[in-house]
Amino acid sequence: MQAVRRTLNALRAVALLEFLVAAARARIVATHIFQGVAHRLLVGMPAVRTVHMAMLVVVMIVIMVVVAIGAMNMGLLVHRFYSANKSGAHYPANRDEAVSAYFDSHMIANLSMLIFSSVFQRLCILMRRANLMTRQERIARAIAASGMKKGEIAAQCGVANSAVTQWISGESKSLRPENLYALARATGFRAEWLAIGEGPEKEAPFDANVALIDQPNMSFRYPVISWVSAGSWEEAVEPYPDGFSDRYEISDYDSKGPAFWLEVKGDSMTAPTGVSVPEGMMILVDTEADVQPGKLVIAKLPASNEATFKKLVEDGGTRYLKPLNPAYKMIECGADCRIIGVAVRMTARL
Repeated sequence: MQAVRRTLNALRAVALLEFLVAAARARIVATHIFQGVAHRLLVGMPAVRTVHMAMLVVVMIVIMVVVAIGAMNMGLLVHRFYSANKSGAHYPANRDEAVSAYFDSHMIANLSMLIFSSVFQRLCILMRRANLMTRQERIARAIAASGMKKGEIAAQCGVANSAVTQWISGESKSLRPENLYALARATGFRAEWLAIGEGPEKEAPFDANVALIDQPNMSFRYPVISWVSAGSWEEAVEPYPDGFSDRYEISDYDSKGPAFWLEVKGDSMTAPTGVSVPEGMMILVDTEADVQPGKLVIAKLPASNEATFKKLVEDGGTRYLKPLNPAYKMIECGADCRIIGVAVRMTARL
């Protein structure tokens, strides 16, 4: 009888250990579920994924029920043993019967619980990898799937190679909308998925009977070069060849010649009314655009090797460089005044 008691005590210890292991696995699974639910609450949960989440929760409930059944069966076995011994029936009568009773009442439920727990944990891990990727992980996945190198991605997005590296590493905490959409076009992945992980990775393919029409490339990249404060005579600005700058910006303007971006500084081109180019604006300069009175130009006097940004006007056959801010004086643009380029686009950086 002592041997039977020792056997049952050992079985109870094994059952307790298995229950603790199952509880630990259930905690891990529950953590994945709660993280998934929290993510969905933050970014929104489409109807289809709501169904998927509900199905996973149902499976989790089934696992918990199986665990409870196993624990109840073990409890009934112990109760049956003590009740029988109290009445003098001495159940189970021997060690073999005790082992058989344990396996009959507990093994199937316990193994089922472990199998369900393992499968469900794997499902949750896959769900987390698919739906809870960080932005840099999604960007890295898109670039890897495109088969392009970082330099090629940078060229198509109009940024430096270092910017793409920062997107992948997560050093860049924000991604400008124009860069996001350029990256989406370059990789073939959806911008929404790249940004917040919502929706399918790629757009659904068109019907085989529908042919795609090639669209002209309406995006052009130009270097951003350092620039003097508008109205302050400092370092001259000249057109730079490709590769001079480590930063580029995208525009829909197809330049007639070499072009570059400049950042306006100072208030000489800030007008109280009408057209105004305040400080911080980015202007695109085309070095071969038509130069006519009324245009905003970049001009330079060769004798001083200095440049400025002004409006070109003509009065009585004489050309002048006119600031849009009336607080500044006009400058005569004589024979020694050379027009470097014409401002053709203007955009703001927020």
